[in-house]
Order: sequence, then C-alpha cells, then structure tokens
Amino acid sequence: MARSPSTNSASPRTGVPAQPLDSGVHFDKAQRAAAKKVVLLTVFLDILGFGIVIPQLGIYASQFGASPNVIGWLASTYSLATFLFAPFWGKMSDRVGRRPILIYSIFGTGLSYFLFAVSNSVPLLFASRLLAGVTGANIGVAQAYLSDVTEPEERFKTFGIFGAIFGIGFSIGPLVGTLLSHLPGIWGGNFGIGIITGALSIINTLLALKVLPEPLSPAVRAANTERHRSEGSLFQIIDVGAFRRAFSVQGLNLILTIGLVSVVAFATLQGTFTLYIIRQYTRPEVQSSIQRDPRGSIKQAELRLTQAKQGKDAASTSLAGEGGATDTGRGQNEPYTRSMGGDFNPAQVNGVSPPTGTTWREVEKALVQPRAAQMVGLLFTTIGLVSLVIQGGCINPLKKKFGDMALVIAGTGLLMIGIALVPLPTNYIGQFPVSALIAIGNGISAPVLTALVSLLSPEAERGETIGVFQSVQSLGRIIGPIMGGYLFEHGAITAPYWTGAAIMAVAFAMTFKLKGLCERNPNYREAQQERAQGHEDKAERAATDTASPNAPEKEPDPMAAVD
Repeated sequence: MARSPSTNSASPRTGVPAQPLDSGVHFDKAQRAAAKKVVLLTVFLDILGFGIVIPQLGIYASQFGASPNVIGWLASTYSLATFLFAPFWGKMSDRVGRRPILIYSIFGTGLSYFLFAVSNSVPLLFASRLLAGVTGANIGVAQAYLSDVTEPEERFKTFGIFGAIFGIGFSIGPLVGTLLSHLPGIWGGNFGIGIITGALSIINTLLALKVLPEPLSPAVRAANTERHRSEGSLFQIIDVGAFRRAFSVQGLNLILTIGLVSVVAFATLQGTFTLYIIRQYTRPEVQSSIQRDPRGSIKQAELRLTQAKQGKDAASTSLAGEGGATDTGRGQNEPYTRSMGGDFNPAQVNGVSPPTGTTWREVEKALVQPRAAQMVGLLFTTIGLVSLVIQGGCINPLKKKFGDMALVIAGTGLLMIGIALVPLPTNYIGQFPVSALIAIGNGISAPVLTALVSLLSPEAERGETIGVFQSVQSLGRIIGPIMGGYLFEHGAITAPYWTGAAIMAVAFAMTFKLKGLCERNPNYREAQQERAQGHEDKAERAATDTASPNAPEKEPDPMAAVD
C-alpha cells in the first residue's frame, strides 16, 4: 500500500512537508500500470533513436578528418551539457511537473537529430550533440516519474524493466543505423539517420502529449517550489546545494562515488571503441581487399561515391544552399591520423591507378564507412541483446537469490575484467564474447545502483537526487572519452582499456563497503521492511487463493511484468 499523506514528516532541512508516495497523486493499480507503460514506451522510442546515432557518430567524425582526441571531446559534449542541465531539469520537474519537462526535452532531442542530419562538418556534429545534451534530461525525469508511480518494494523490478528497455533500444538501434548507412544516395549517410531518429522523437512527443498523465499533485509542486525558493535555487544551472544534499545522505554518497568512478572507466571504452574497431579490424580488412582486387574495389567505391554526389546535388537543390544537407563525400580526401593507422594513398596498387580525379585514400574511405558501420552495429547489437536478457529476465531472480549488494559487486568486477580483455582478441569475432561479458556486468549492476539511489533518496527530493545521479554519471562520461581519446592518440591504442580497467578496479573495491553504509540509511531500512511486508502479503494472498477452489481464474496480462 502507498503511504498516506498524513504520515509524511517534514523535511529536516527545509521544514517543507515531504511528498507522499511519491507525488501526492494517488493512482490506483490500473492507473499506475498505464502510466508506467506510457513512460517506458516513451523511453524506448528515445533510446531507439539514441542507439541508432551513437554507434555511427565516431565513424562520421573520423570520415570528416577528426582525430581521436577531437572525437573524444565530441563524445563528451553531450555529457557535458547533461551534467550542467540534468539537476536543473530534475528540480524543474519537481516544481512544474514531470510531464511538461518530458515533453519539452523529447521535442528538443528531435531537433538535435535533425541538426545531425544536416551536419556536413565536425563543428555541426558538435552543435547537434550539444543540443541533444541540453535537452537530454528526459531519462532522469522518466526515472523520477517511474519512482513516483511505483511502490518501494516494486522499484527494483520496475528499474529492471527500465534497463531492459535500454537493452531493446540499443539492440534494435544499431541494426537500424547499420541498415540506414547502406541506403543509396543521401539517405545512406547521416542525413537518413538524423531524419529517421528525429521523426521518432516527434512521434514520441505527440504520444506524451496525448496520453501521459502528471504524477505530481499541485500541492506537492507548490511545496517543492517554496522549498527551492527558500533555498535560492529556483533557476540554478549548477545547484551546489543539490550535490551537497545528495552527498550528505548516508550510503547515497558512496553510490554516487561508485557511479562516477565506474562510468569514467566505462566511458574510456565507449569513447574510443568505434575507433579501435576501425583501426584494428576494418581498415586492415578493407586494405587487404583493395590489395587482392583493386579494380573490384574501385567499382564498389565508385558506386558509393557517385550515389553520395547525387545525394549532395539533390539536397543542395531542394534546400537551396550549398552543403544544406549531409555531404557524404566531404572529408573523403582527409587522411586518417597516425593513431588511426596513418594515410593510405599509394600511387598504384598492384599496378592499378585510381580513377582520374580520385585517390586510393578516397576509395578506402568509401569502403571503410559501410563496413565499419556494420562491424560496430553488430557489436552494439550484441551488447543490447545481452543487456535485454539480463535486465529483462534475470535481474529480479538474481536479486532475490543473491541480494542487491552482491549484484553490484559482481557486476562491477565483470566490467573490470571485460574492459581489460578488449585489447586481446586478434580478430573481430573475438570481440563478441568480450562485449557480452561487458554487457552482463553492466546489466546486473546498473539497474541495482539506480534503484538504490531511488530508495535512499528523501521522497520530496527524489527528482533532484536522481538528477544529481544522472549528472554525476554525465561527469564520468565527460572525463572518460576525453581521457580515452587522448590516450588513444598520444599513447597506445590499447591504453584506454588498460587504464579503464584499472579505474574500474577502484570502483570494485568501493562496492565492498556499500552494504554497511546503506543499512544505516533510514529510507533504505524502511524500504527493506516494506519489501519484506509486501512479500508476506503476496504469500498470504497466494495461500488464500490456493485454498479457495471457487476463486475465479484470471486471464493472464502480457504486460503484467510492468505493474
């Protein structure tokens, strides 16, 4: 049962009454289930678009001549903006409601994808990722929304489904991105990818406008507004007080630290993984193909370059501006940097010269882009599918059998091992089991950490605290790719992964202190008691139903797992 509003105590920091579970709006079971389904579908459409774009970002940036160091900064741009704005949007959602913030941020994400569609240079790629980061607070607000409409004892299950939604989006998204990258003409580049993902966001916005209810009551929003006003934090971009409050909560401070350190380690992999695949597997494969059959390689490249030129001409005509849309051929004559394997531009290959007006460098790049998209897309799909299985079907049984803390420890340890294994496979196929191991580690630790943040947070500050958690993770995604890109370019291409594994070992060591600190947190103890009581109530109901032979048989609900 949800806690009654009358039982809520005042906030010890502000004197403002804490909100009831979790919002002041008392949905019945059917209403809660419907609201969760809508939010989870909204998250799915958003993550699907994200999964389409992210694996392709490094490919197009490298095609435009960006170095690994620059690509590291590009990968960090989204997270930098999210770090600055996630707590702001989280607190804003506490005051004006979850629904409007979700709608505005989803729409803004769509605009960022449309900007990605017309990006024909590295600066425009930076601009598209910056806009996506500013408006990308909908994940944190969606998490707060789910907490608002979910009983404490059901939050681990709900966030497991939430994680499975990520897995589905990331498993389907890279495949869709790979297919789009192979379309003819202008649609085979970032234009097609950006338009499709932008359209998904517009559909997402319309869906939220039509059917998403507001979980926070006017009284709760007014109380939160008064609290923020008294703190002088109504419109702060970086709310130092929010960070101070979150890090002052027993147990929560260590979870935030573990989240930061582990994301820094993981992001050193994420920021350079596409580059590593291109450098280590795609380019050697393409160059070997060119050496074996230079004339056949020229035909393949000419077809792609001709389609790109036709697409550019059509886009320039329709948009009435030079470079108005993606120029798939732009950057084709920019050499790869030394860290990416150096230039490939011989005068002849086995006595064969490139076509007039074309270089072997352009031939190679025309062939690398679709093959890299395929390789990276399949690996990201593997990660998504494994995450789907773990978070969708395994996380709840594993949690019941081993407990929350054991999953955090095991997941962090598997991540440490998986990142360390990335440089070892000598062929592309060897990366699939490594990617699966990384997905398992992340799949069993990430939803538990997110649910623990929800359980340990003061109820009246949950949106703010989850925003801080998202912001801390964004800080890790700022540091990790920049560090990884620098190590990749100025050190060895394996350096980001050895370094990431060493940093993950620090997070792994921290997890052993987590259980004792969480058990000292009153919110955690109360949630544990409510969870235990909920299990007892379910057992009693099951026993009663079994003892009643005349009980009506209930038709199974295929979406019951969301309740």
